[in-house]
Amino acid sequence: INIKNNRLETPLITAALHSACRVVAKLVQLGAEVNERDNQGNTALHYAVLNAPEKTVVVLSMSGADVTIQNSDGQT
Repeated sequence: INIKNNRLETPLITAALHSACRVVAKLVQLGAEVNERDNQGNTALHYAVLNAPEKTVVVLSMSGADVTIQNSDGQT
């Protein structure tokens, strides 16, 4: 469930990137690691904040997403 592609994106990161809130919730329920980072240092939460409905951000936050993780650009 935490397998990564060539950009180090997990299924959870990809789901957040594409605003797939139901998929995000299901992956979290199945045990996806919410703080995995891609090759730019972004987590699912970074992408959810930029692309997804607020509900996705809430799901990730309530599942232990670390709001202090910085990406390669120093963004949290």
